[in-house]
Amino acid sequence: QKVRLEFWQQALEQLREDGSSRHQNVNPSKDNWISVGTGVSGCAFTLVLLKSEVRVEVAIQRNSTAENKWIFDQLLAQREEIERGFGEELDWHRNDDQKRCLINLSNPCDGFDPESWPDMISWMSDRIRRLEGAFAEPLAQLNQRLKSGEVTT
Repeated sequence: QKVRLEFWQQALEQLREDGSSRHQNVNPSKDNWISVGTGVSGCAFTLVLLKSEVRVEVAIQRNSTAENKWIFDQLLAQREEIERGFGEELDWHRNDDQKRCLINLSNPCDGFDPESWPDMISWMSDRIRRLEGAFAEPLAQLNQRLKSGEVTT
């Protein structure tokens, strides 16, 4: 827990320096993840620290499994455009046996080696900002459709 807290302190400092407005009021955590809102209820941009990798992800975890799958499917239909905006291929996990859907990118590393943290944090900062940029408009459009009751499940 102490290692995670130290890592997130450094990561959040870098994210703020890099201009991430979403992380301005986020506090370091003892958890292996930190999430910020996307503008869509139940959907988050998440940074994950594990022993063997770091990840950036869009987590879709509303109360309704059907809504999660609908949101995922709508985003998946825009995969080419989203990945072009992001600049890399992403891993898309509909997770039919689970409520939550994930869209993420992982980077293998030694997550508990403080000497490698600057590179890991730089990777995470770059990717989370690109992820936010690539998903901003598609999520905003889906949010309007959700609010108007258009969801077809």
